[in-house]
Amino acid sequence: MKKILIAAAALIFAAGSLSAQDYQKNIFGAKVGLNITGMTLKSGNVKIDAKARAGVSFAGTYQRLLTENLPLYLETGLEFAMAGTSSGDKTYKTIYNLWYMDIPVMVNYKFFVGDFTIYPSVGLYYALGLGGNLKNKWEYEGEKGSEKYKVFGKYDPETGEGGVLTRSDLGIRVGVTGQWQNFTVGLAYSNGFLNIANTSDDGRYDKDTKLHNWGFNISVGYNF
Repeated sequence: MKKILIAAAALIFAAGSLSAQDYQKNIFGAKVGLNITGMTLKSGNVKIDAKARAGVSFAGTYQRLLTENLPLYLETGLEFAMAGTSSGDKTYKTIYNLWYMDIPVMVNYKFFVGDFTIYPSVGLYYALGLGGNLKNKWEYEGEKGSEKYKVFGKYDPETGEGGVLTRSDLGIRVGVTGQWQNFTVGLAYSNGFLNIANTSDDGRYDKDTKLHNWGFNISVGYNF
């Protein structure tokens, strides 16, 4: 009986070793997606309702096997994504249109189901604001008007540019990806930790203003 148990254990270990050798160590990929993003804005005890906006994203991805015995991967890459929000009504409306460069640092674990692979992922992301603008639109008693200016950088009182948002954002990201052969479909949610309202001396917001990014992303891609 003892010999049978030892032999069974040896077979399980050997099978595990063979399986571990099948895990791809480095996985490169590319994906495009649809972003549904918004912001939460609080000024003191007042919360301002903001609507979500749609945008696009483009990303290059990289996964690195962390252990030979388990399909546990470090997941990172470089993503360029549109973000923004809008608030107000027809009388007076404010619209943010932003571009960010995102760098995620996440871990995922792969589950193999026949020809399909499913892998949930969780981690952090850092986002750098590359550019964007804030547009105010109004309509009153038949008269319409609008103004638009850049949101990042130091506020310039002469041109009205800058001083609205800080460039850096940091937050949590969770997601799940399904893969068939080399094709992928993914869904992810991100929520920013940092207050991106520029409340510095050269900013436009009061010290008690809190502004945070959030967003969903639906993507399709290909892993090489």
